[in-house]
Amino acid sequence: MKWKELKRSYSELLIKVRENKDFSKEWAKFEKIANQIAKNPPLAVSSIHYSLGILEKKIDKKNIYIFDHGIGSGMKSMYLAAIGYYNVHGVDRSGDVSALNKILKKMYGIKKNNFYKTNGKEIPFPDNYFNFIMSIQVA
Repeated sequence: MKWKELKRSYSELLIKVRENKDFSKEWAKFEKIANQIAKNPPLAVSSIHYSLGILEKKIDKKNIYIFDHGIGSGMKSMYLAAIGYYNVHGVDRSGDVSALNKILKKMYGIKKNNFYKTNGKEIPFPDNYFNFIMSIQVA
């Protein structure tokens, strides 16, 4: 499976979420592709995998808190959630983050919002909350 297939699957997922339709099948497909990709990650996420792998030697994957500053479409954050990093959070200055929150709430039973639209300077999380921070392709 390739990153391009994951992008296509993610687009199909977002369409269902935004139409308020059941997206369980689309999430299952996205999750399956994501887990196949994680076995041999492309350059786009290989450094993230490397760094998270170092953290996993000290902290269980499910307890690693990730912050994505400038989530854009949210695909990388959802990719990380799909491969077991459930504590992924993020902010963005533009775009609709509600779909991302809806996915995490339905698929993982997360009660609170993990994604927020902000000015990019202020973030709605306490100090020292995250183990891993990423900011990719932010202008």
